[in-house]
Amino acid sequence: MSIYYRLYQNKLKNSKSFGKYYARAIHTDTVDLDDIADVIERNCTLKRSDVKACLTELVEVMRDALQSSNKVRVNGLGMFQINVKSTGASEPGAFKGNNITGYRVIFSPEHTVIKAKGTVSADGKVTGTRVNSYYLFDGISAKRASQTEGKTAADTTPTDSGQGSGSDSSHVNP
Repeated sequence: MSIYYRLYQNKLKNSKSFGKYYARAIHTDTVDLDDIADVIERNCTLKRSDVKACLTELVEVMRDALQSSNKVRVNGLGMFQINVKSTGASEPGAFKGNNITGYRVIFSPEHTVIKAKGTVSADGKVTGTRVNSYYLFDGISAKRASQTEGKTAADTTPTDSGQGSGSDSSHVNP
């Protein structure tokens, strides 16, 4: 399976990477709970209504757990947690509830650490590289999208360099 991408030019004049081109993933469609329930029904013996009821309950249970200040691990998928956005206060006593300006859900995909073969130095220390293996990325590839594939209004506006914030994804809720 392939992730589609488009190239975007960095137009931030103060950036050291001004003028360079970067890939940005584009999304051609949205898969919702009904779509997921249909696929799971085809792949197992459960009826669609049972699958949908279970997935709907999963969302509600996750919401309750996250709002109770818990992290939620979905084995094989990853870890979810809520973080807050806030404005600063000059001292701890000056921080009030209205300093909290929003919330975001942080998702960290499940991964395993693979130890690569290392070398032993003269002082006996083993050096090597550890590599994260993400299940969600198994079998993935990238494919440049055509000009019309997945075209949205957001795709037509000038943007920054398109560099992400790493492996964590966040969704902001005001």
